[in-house]
Amino acid sequence: MTESNHPLRAPAQVMAACALLQLTLWLIAGQSTGTYLMAGFGLLGLITAWGLWQAWRWLAYLAFVPVMGVAIWALAGAMQASGLAWVWWSGIALLDGLCWWLLFRALWRHPIS
Repeated sequence: MTESNHPLRAPAQVMAACALLQLTLWLIAGQSTGTYLMAGFGLLGLITAWGLWQAWRWLAYLAFVPVMGVAIWALAGAMQASGLAWVWWSGIALLDGLCWWLLFRALWRHPIS
């Protein structure tokens, strides 16, 4: 892990890991509209993670609500899946929930720098 004093680094790392899971979901869960949409969210997640790594606070505010929405959608996908696909969907939901909590903590506990 890279050490940094900026509070947006941890959410950026978690968001990047989640985006990689989202990009590879269609390989595990099969080809469907939902998995392709999740791959699109994965691309946006990688771009957003890069912006958070650059400490763009305004981007963190924009990403806060959609990150939770993707986590809820991933939970819905996990309820319909089984086997390894269930693990993948659940991992996306868990990482998105963790990213949302880290964003919340970074945005509302740390002063604007």
